[in-house]
Amino acid sequence: MTQSNPFPDNFVTGMDVGGTKVHVADTRSSTVQRYKTSDYPDMYTLLDDYFAKIGAQPTHVAVAMAGPRNDETGVIKMTNTPWPAFDPQEAHKRYPNITFSTANDMFAMTAGALQESTINLQQLKPGTPVVNGAKLVVAPGTGLGIGAAVWDQYAKRYTCIASEGGHTSFHLQPRNKLEAGYVDYLHKKHPHASLELAIAGKYGVDNLVDYCLEALQATELQQAIQRARQAERPTGAVLLEFATEGKNDTQKAAHDILECLGGIMGTILSDLALHYKATGGIYLAGSVGLGLGEYLAEKTSMNERFVRTGSVHHDMVQKMPIYLLINPNIAVVGALSLAKQA
Repeated sequence: MTQSNPFPDNFVTGMDVGGTKVHVADTRSSTVQRYKTSDYPDMYTLLDDYFAKIGAQPTHVAVAMAGPRNDETGVIKMTNTPWPAFDPQEAHKRYPNITFSTANDMFAMTAGALQESTINLQQLKPGTPVVNGAKLVVAPGTGLGIGAAVWDQYAKRYTCIASEGGHTSFHLQPRNKLEAGYVDYLHKKHPHASLELAIAGKYGVDNLVDYCLEALQATELQQAIQRARQAERPTGAVLLEFATEGKNDTQKAAHDILECLGGIMGTILSDLALHYKATGGIYLAGSVGLGLGEYLAEKTSMNERFVRTGSVHHDMVQKMPIYLLINPNIAVVGALSLAKQA
């Protein structure tokens, strides 16, 4: 559908497309529009609705999706929805006045992190970021997303990269009996246990909780977790509630589980920070990060395990700050910045 466009050539749109919602931002408005993914059979129907709503077509649309992206064609098939794959070339044929680009959702989230000011950042670990140092974004949510931004000294700008690092193998040097038992439990349950299966929200936290509840024999907490699962409440929220407001053995059990999570999280973040040499800082996002990040940083050994005092590069890691990205629209902010660059 071709139509006249009353907006100037610099009118562009960014979209963050997930399994439950779609966030849309454009250069004609400061408001983020929200669409429910299940209300549409495919991406094109949603685009039609959006174009009709604004009464125009942008010159470029950058689409960020949660799912594997073909690096040659840009085609993306979303992981958590039955939508057919989105092909930017096919989209251009349908809307010839518009050019389309696609990005992995973590690529867009990393681009969004580059746009953030301190107003949307909460510092979880102090440090001194290196100017133009690499920045690492880690999002433990339903899955475990990892992205990074590295400085191109010739172009004088950051280049974002996405990875499938959340599916790399989970290895840990246990610090106590509970951690050792969890590592053994996880690898018996999942022959190829990944970082995602160890700490992400949908699988990892539940894996940790199932193991720890059995090991700690915390009956009251176990019953509360069962009720939460039946009500489809996040188990992490129950742990936080009992760890901060519970009493006696129940409070201790909840804290012990979060301590185990915090220690493992700190170790994984440190490994990733060294892989990317993230001297520009580590940015934590995702539902687990947003829900539990502050407690893990303040009440568990996460930061201590991140620094690894006595290791070869502990001085470098000590200087790396960790921030919590508290902007819920960070990925669509990134998608819009990609659209502007295009």
